[in-house]
Amino acid sequence: LNLLPKAHSMPSLISTVSRSAICALVFSLAVIAPSVQTFGQSTIRIIAAGTTGDERIELSVNGVFARSWSNLGSGANQGSFVTRTYNSSETVSADGIRVEFTNDLSVNGVDRNVRVDAIEVDGVRYETESSDVFSTATYTPGGLEAGFGRGEFLHANGYFQYSGRVVLQSGTESVIQANASDWFSVDFENEMEDPIVVMSPPTFAGSDPVHTRVRNVTPNGFEYQLEEWAYLAPGIHGAREQVSWIAVERGTHVLSDGAIIEAGRLDIDDDTFDIEFSADFPAAPSVIGQVADEAGAHEVTHRIDNVTASGFDAFLQEEEGRDGNHALEDFHWVAFRRGTFDGYASARISADERDADASLQTGYDGVVLADMQTANGLDTSQLRIVDQTNTSLTLFVEEERSQDNEIGHIFETVSWVRTNSVVTAAERRLVAEQFATGFTRPIEVEFLSDGRFLVAEQQGIVRVVNANGNITGTMLDIRSIVNSTNDRGLLGFAVHPDFEDNGLIYAAYTYDPPETAGRNGNAGADGQGARVARISRFTANNARTFANPNTEVILVGRNSTFENIGDIGVRSGAGDLHACVDDNGNPIGDCIPADELSHSVGEIEFGPDGFLYIASGDGGSFTRAELNNLRAQDIDSLAGKILRIDPITGDGAATNPFAGNNLTDNRSKVFALGCRNPFRFAFGENANETRLYIGDVGWRTWEEMNLAFGGENFGWPGYEGGEGNQSFEEENYRNLAEVQDLYATNPVVTAPTWSRAHLGGFDAIVMGDFASGRYGIFGGALIHTDIGDQYLRVARVALSGEVTDVEIVSEEAQGRIVEMETNPNDGYLYYVDVDGRIGRIVLD
Repeated sequence: LNLLPKAHSMPSLISTVSRSAICALVFSLAVIAPSVQTFGQSTIRIIAAGTTGDERIELSVNGVFARSWSNLGSGANQGSFVTRTYNSSETVSADGIRVEFTNDLSVNGVDRNVRVDAIEVDGVRYETESSDVFSTATYTPGGLEAGFGRGEFLHANGYFQYSGRVVLQSGTESVIQANASDWFSVDFENEMEDPIVVMSPPTFAGSDPVHTRVRNVTPNGFEYQLEEWAYLAPGIHGAREQVSWIAVERGTHVLSDGAIIEAGRLDIDDDTFDIEFSADFPAAPSVIGQVADEAGAHEVTHRIDNVTASGFDAFLQEEEGRDGNHALEDFHWVAFRRGTFDGYASARISADERDADASLQTGYDGVVLADMQTANGLDTSQLRIVDQTNTSLTLFVEEERSQDNEIGHIFETVSWVRTNSVVTAAERRLVAEQFATGFTRPIEVEFLSDGRFLVAEQQGIVRVVNANGNITGTMLDIRSIVNSTNDRGLLGFAVHPDFEDNGLIYAAYTYDPPETAGRNGNAGADGQGARVARISRFTANNARTFANPNTEVILVGRNSTFENIGDIGVRSGAGDLHACVDDNGNPIGDCIPADELSHSVGEIEFGPDGFLYIASGDGGSFTRAELNNLRAQDIDSLAGKILRIDPITGDGAATNPFAGNNLTDNRSKVFALGCRNPFRFAFGENANETRLYIGDVGWRTWEEMNLAFGGENFGWPGYEGGEGNQSFEEENYRNLAEVQDLYATNPVVTAPTWSRAHLGGFDAIVMGDFASGRYGIFGGALIHTDIGDQYLRVARVALSGEVTDVEIVSEEAQGRIVEMETNPNDGYLYYVDVDGRIGRIVLD
């Protein structure tokens, strides 16, 4: 592809255009074809040896037992290995494989030992001694120790876990607090990215009330101390206590066996803070908390209350004699789905100031932690562990006694968690798997209940594709009225939810009026002069195989006509006539401008409320700050908006935020405003309200993901992007007098729920869809991409609808994807690659 020189260049979908044009649209960058992958079996080979000839090993795949072997020979010390083979019914990767030694004992004075030289997955070899392989029950000079890269031998019952991503690691410390100012260091076995650290209640060797405090958490470790209350001056705890800790990567981790672990942080003080989970817990989880800072000068502990499946409350407690005005402290927390899982077990008991006993599940080599889940008694208190064995835990609620000697405490709900020393999660990735080819600039895909696909092409054709990926016919051909030059064209397509009964399909397109016939250049068919856009519906025949273009009913854009274009022969500049304005410069009703080569209409989709939602760009220049783009701020213009209409009449919805008495007025059709090029959007999964996640393509600095409930103003062109829940004044527009006038009105601008600064190139966000349960750990996440780097990303969404975090989940660029949508027939997320391919997103 050709590139324009220097900073104003990018490869284009159709032709070479300016850098800002590509930034504005969603169609750019070099073609990287997705690899073709198929579903099928994986062959797993274990190259191993025993010592006595009767060692038993077990293979687990993605946390599920697969099979066992007891005939490994006796050549471990000599390096004489046997190969054992297992054929999985699904494609697996090395990070989902565990090899476990399960029957260690001494036979005739000879220890059973297992040696695993390597595993092979589909012909690819993975060495056991690799630093990426975690092992337990193997000796080092310091004794039996778990960790990474420990070698090929298991000298006692234990396992090898191949190249898993560590999401939890743990340890136990033994400490005497000889001085109140002493802090003790813990180094992680494995470096972490963003660790959340919580500690267990101390043991009860010393009877003075005491609790743990953490500070200076880094990717490599943290500091802690035992903190006594000030009334116990000088605050020294002379007895040796045991305290355990876990460090969990911040975020949500859904493991292969259904375990859910979420870790987070928040600054809190003595007020009650409401913390919402991002994870979808089926019931109230077990929450362990920790003060992880030293911001306040006074001693402090935390309390947890009102734990539900959606979140919990937390606050800080000082000595009862203090004023309670404690400084904000960094509070760490980890929530575990309750139950028994491969990496941990968790349950609940009740406890007061007397000893309370819990039975512990066995089979875990890690630590035990506990925390109160209620604040029934508000006297300052924390937990202490009286005794712990392999099968039981005894603890009690300990109050501080700065005001009196009363130690009676009402019953509290207490959760405990017992973990493995390390918990790993398979590194699952998403890839684009090709499904169908042979299209010309495909732009959108829709699904019929009979298994057929409808694929819209930018030029104005809708192809029919069968379930095998073969093109079998044409549903609609409106090329004669579609202007498809550059980034214009048939850009949005939808199927009525009752298509089988009514045969209705919908198209959003840039319009070439009949007056272009016989004209040349910019004024001719598919010319680059100013145009307008329309949203129309068509009716398919009784067989639902073809829709005659003559069945068109224009829903929005009845006045998108030749007379209202301005000058059909020019790309409108600042001094030219613009589309859809009258002689006084006011917006014309029912007219959608498309003055420039991009920022025309986009996505159209039925909402859960039955209305049709429409993306409409600002229709103006994408290379310069132009005043007509201020129409994105004008609720009487249809440009730069999300519209919501009746899918039969085209009228606005009476419940729209700006609706007046006349539902045919422009403002009655506006759902949200202040958009630049909201090319693709997705509906949230909350059935109780309409949540719209809009990918608004940015200009020079930001890409935006905007969350709309209705009535929002996202600020364009006066504002754009921003971090930390704020929008920034757009640097290219802010000095214009008319934009200064906008600022003077103090508009209420809704900041993006997530934004991304342009780094290493020019970007264009492409909103996708929410992933179904088929996608395992990514189920419920919002999948999207960016033309700038072509990686797949997941956005995690809180119950409030706000995006909490975004991560890249593909190993490499996946092609020029311009749309992704979930197929209700099979749960897969299908994508459209503008270079001619339709495919689906699969777990690798």
